[in-house]
Amino acid sequence: MNNKEKPWFMRLTIQNNRTGQQSSAIYPCNKYEMLENLNWCQIPYGSGNYSHLATSYIRVAADSLQEALAGIIENKDHPPSIMELNCLGEQIQRMSSQTRICLEKDISEKPDATIVEIINTAYLLLSENVVYDGISMSDRAVLLGDDEPYFRIQLIVDSDTEELGEEDGIWINCPASESDLESAAKQLGVKSYYDLETGAIYGVIDEFLAEEYCEGMPYTFDEINELARAMKEYDVIRDLGKYKAILNYESYVDIKKASVLAEKLDNYEFYYGEELGEVANLYRNHNPDNLDYEELIEELGFEDTNYGIVRTAGEPEIRQRGPELG
Repeated sequence: MNNKEKPWFMRLTIQNNRTGQQSSAIYPCNKYEMLENLNWCQIPYGSGNYSHLATSYIRVAADSLQEALAGIIENKDHPPSIMELNCLGEQIQRMSSQTRICLEKDISEKPDATIVEIINTAYLLLSENVVYDGISMSDRAVLLGDDEPYFRIQLIVDSDTEELGEEDGIWINCPASESDLESAAKQLGVKSYYDLETGAIYGVIDEFLAEEYCEGMPYTFDEINELARAMKEYDVIRDLGKYKAILNYESYVDIKKASVLAEKLDNYEFYYGEELGEVANLYRNHNPDNLDYEELIEELGFEDTNYGIVRTAGEPEIRQRGPELG
């Protein structure tokens, strides 16, 4: 892609096939953003029960190339996976405007094309000797591998010297060991990693860190590393939606408490992909005052977050209706 050209993004809507809940999906993106989109749709970790709509969730008008891709994006017989759409988004972002025109023309000539065919067409247009086999990116689940970090943090010598880029400093995968940090300090020419500053952060809950930072509550690399260690130790990734709902429920707790909460997920009651009325219906026999479902949910202490409905387990409880007195 010509550096002077504006980056191209595929701006779509991702949808929970069971409940119809929707979220924004902008490709290309990183795996952490994919997980956030799925969590927002309240799709269980490891599920591939989603589909894409070719229109923007945030109502950004589609350009002619995205409109041409609509039949491929919404193909019901061969629905593309997140990873396939992300790969295509990466390819298109690297194309010049002229190459994109060629891709759009090729798509118009293949009304029944699948995502596999279009990915391979894009490789050809980029003059890359790659053939997508239709398998390696077809898994519909988005999983974080055992060797993949919970956070990636950019460590730099001095953040005030110049505008930072992705290539500046050293990227550390968290949780990180002491030897990882000693090596980073040595490569950057300082005595200790304590002499380094934190640049960009990507991770499974980087939106939580961004919110905390914006509210003026600073955190250290060690605190982020400890959070990553706790999340990995207690396998939070498998209940990531619940964990995010708890962080929302607790009103964006500080980073130290977030580490503690990683081991306390069982202390919370959680429902994802459910409406408030459906959860209230579970307690219909514990509603002596005949409250409507919104009042009942509030009385029970539930909170409806973007990730699901959550409350502290076991409290408060609605008392059972007692026997009528004659």
